[in-house]
Parts: sequence; structure tokens; C-alpha cells
Amino acid sequence: MKKITLVAIMLMSFLTWGIAQNAWINELHYDNASGDVNEMVEIVIENASTYTLSDFAVYNYNGSNGTTYGNKTVDNFITGATVGNFTIYHFVFPANGMQNGAPDGLALVYQGTVITGQFLSYEGSLTATDGPANGMTSTDIGVSEGGGTAIGESLQLLGSGSVYGDFVWQAPATETPGAENNSQTLGGTASAAAPTFNPTAGTYYSTQNVTLSTTTPGMDIYYTTNGTDPDNGSTLYAAPINVATSTTIKAIAIDPTATLADSPISTGVYTISSAVVISDLATLRTQAQDGTIYTLTSEAIVTFTQGYRNQKFVQDATAGILIDDNSGNLTSPYTVGDGITGITGTLTSYKGMLQFVPQIDAGAATSTGNSVSPKVISATEFNNNFEAYEGQLVKLVNLTFADAGANFANGNVYATTDGNGVALDFRTSFYSVDYIGTPIPAGENVVIGIANERDFPYLTARDAADFSPYAPVIPINSMGIIIAGLFMAAFILVRKGRLF
Repeated sequence: MKKITLVAIMLMSFLTWGIAQNAWINELHYDNASGDVNEMVEIVIENASTYTLSDFAVYNYNGSNGTTYGNKTVDNFITGATVGNFTIYHFVFPANGMQNGAPDGLALVYQGTVITGQFLSYEGSLTATDGPANGMTSTDIGVSEGGGTAIGESLQLLGSGSVYGDFVWQAPATETPGAENNSQTLGGTASAAAPTFNPTAGTYYSTQNVTLSTTTPGMDIYYTTNGTDPDNGSTLYAAPINVATSTTIKAIAIDPTATLADSPISTGVYTISSAVVISDLATLRTQAQDGTIYTLTSEAIVTFTQGYRNQKFVQDATAGILIDDNSGNLTSPYTVGDGITGITGTLTSYKGMLQFVPQIDAGAATSTGNSVSPKVISATEFNNNFEAYEGQLVKLVNLTFADAGANFANGNVYATTDGNGVALDFRTSFYSVDYIGTPIPAGENVVIGIANERDFPYLTARDAADFSPYAPVIPINSMGIIIAGLFMAAFILVRKGRLF
């Protein structure tokens, strides 16, 4: 029976400094004999007692069919030995647990995520599409379960470029933590945390100033913008990087004292696209619905928001529009009364309703606490010139509901008429607002709402406060003066009669 024995001290390279800094695959041993149960993996954790061991796992991945074998949490491993702050754990795979015939590998996982640099191939070469779903890559270590040999009895450490040679497997009972028969120190050297980018990489429609940082104190960050990998001969980061055209930024954190290993290289691809600049909502509403990107430079005030599709109604001094943000690209929070400047997106329509679909976040509200006065219009104006008011807050007076006394329900259309007998349809388009399930008001009402469309034009109130009783106002004309005089005369007569 031919055995291949590999021992690897894997360098730590967590993305966040201080979480399981020293946790690595330390040794791998497998036997190509069919049914052999001596296939083992060894991992080492520093300060293991400070972690919930069930958060760790080792995935044995088969590249030919996407199947994982022998996934085990650390608390089910065999504890080998402890020296100082280091604890060794072994897991013996089930019979023939390491599969044949395709690139295979092991991944060390913490809380469901592969620890950067802790993914090794033990048969052939694994690629970014082979490993666990987060796309780890591996290096061919020259080992075949069918009888190949390791390159010089050594293993290239992923992410480090270093090679450690001729390690010898030790059984758990005779393990000597800290000296794997070659005076190599457990854990090797911890790495600096990889640089991060702010704003994050992606598509933008204006020049961006990109800030680089690392959570490891005292590191120098070097970067390139020509697609090459950075090193300490690249540009030293000192100020935000101005990105005016599409650019790929690569960055690395390097310890000037050489105490820590270099960080993994971070890559950010920034795509800068052009957008058509629009000065107001009335102009925006006239633009083509063909995928063109538009940026609205005027401040639009939020008049209503709902969780459904992250929708928001906004308006400026010229018009209103529905923002339909089903993808959640507006990550900044906005509430009624907030002003948003620089919304960038495309125009679409749904069942006749014009929609502005944002492509990126517009940033924090540019003002707060704004009050929008609804435009007072008649039912006739609403029906005949609906497009002029679509998406805006409007106010209709003396509306009478045909279904008064019944309860409002979601998604229903309710017939109303104004004082002149003109019909207008009210629809409960906004689900689960506070008047749903409450009685439809009787008599004549003043109703504030948003003009919206779903194949037909509708008025929809935002909340219960948008309804109020209609109070007739005495007209100020000759007849109004006569009526007011009669009321005053009656009042004087009553007072003289001392009725009150």
C-alpha cells in the first residue's frame, strides 16, 4: 500500500483582523487504498476556548460533481493535544471519504465562510468554479490519489507564495504542538487585513473619490490602477483616488516592520458611465423609456413611502413621479419630508404609471422636514388632465363615497362623486396603511391623496389623516354678503330678546 503524506502549515489570512487569527489546516494525510479509514485532516486553532467550536468546519470538496464529503464541525473532531494557546484537532474521514477521479480539496470554514487562504487541493488543480460557493481558488500541489508524489515532498501555501518542505505526519497520540519535526512554529505568521474600498466597487454615473483602508493598524497600503498586482514598489496610498473613468484598483496592505505577512490583494472594478442630466421632474417625465440613464439635479421631496418594491413618491415644483426601487439600489433611508438630490436611473411604466427606477444610491437626504402643500383641483380637472398630476399630492373637496359605512379593504376601487356630481375613482393602492379595515367616511369629505394609475387613473390617500369632513365656505360675493347680513341680523334680534 503506497501512502502519500503531506504536512502543511497554512498562513493565516483572515479578512478581519482579530477573529480567529490563527486557525489553519496543519496537516493532510490520505491513503489511496480503497476503503482505508486512515485518511485524516488536522487543523490548529489558537485560543480555541474563546470561540464556539461548532462555528468551525472542514469541507472536503469533490470537483467533478459538486458534492461535498465529510463536512464536520470542530466539536466532533478528535482533540489531539494542546500546547500553550494552540489546540490540535484531527478528523478521520469515513472509508474512502476522499473521493477519486477529479480535482478535490479541503476548505477550513468559520461561521459558514471559507477562511481566506485556507483552501488546498490534494488531487489535481482546483479553479475558482470548483471550490465552495464563494469561489476560492487553489494551486496544484502535484499530488494524485492514484500514486503521484508531492513536489519535493512539499506544499505551496496558498496566498503566501512560500513553500515549506518535508513535513512528517504524527499520530494524534504522539503529536508535539509547536515543533512539527522541523522546528516550524505553529501558526506561521499572521497577515495584515486586506484593504477595503469606499465607496465600494461598482457602476457609477459621476466621478468617485475612492478611499482605501485596512483594519490592521500601522499598515502601508500600496495600489495600482493599471490592472497589475501591487507591491511595495507601487503607489503608496496617501489620499482618496479620483476615479473619473472606468478603472480597476488593486490594493495591498504591507507591514513596514515586516512583522506581519502582506495582506491578500483587494480588487475593485469601477465603471463610470454617462447619464443625461435633467433639471426637473416635469422634463424627466417627457424623456424616452429606452434604458437611457438620467440624473435628476433638482431636489425631489418625498411625499409617501411603502415597503412594497421599496416605492417612494417624490415631487418638485414642476411635477411628481413614482420611484420604483425593487432592486433596493437606494440604500440610504428616506422618510416623508426628506429631500433627495441626484437620483439616477431609467424610466419605465407599469399599467400606465410612469416609474423612475434608480440604478445607484442617491446618498443621504439633502434636507429634512419639508412640507408639501397638495394642489387643490376638481374631479373634472383630475379626470381630464390626469397626466399633469400623476405622482403628485392633490386635494379634492366635497367627495362623497358611494360605499360609505363599509370598511376599506386593500386593492379595491371605490366610486365617489363631487358636489357637482362628477365621478372620481378612489383606490386603496397602498396596502396596509392605517385606514384599511376602518369605515369609509359618510357625507361630503375633503380627501388628500396621490394621483396614481393602474390602467385607469385613481386617487389614493396615504393615511387616515388625509380624510376630513367637508365644511362649506360662504362665498364672498353679493349673495354671500346678503346671507352673512341675515345671519348677523338674526343674531342681534336673538340677543335683544335675551334668549341667550
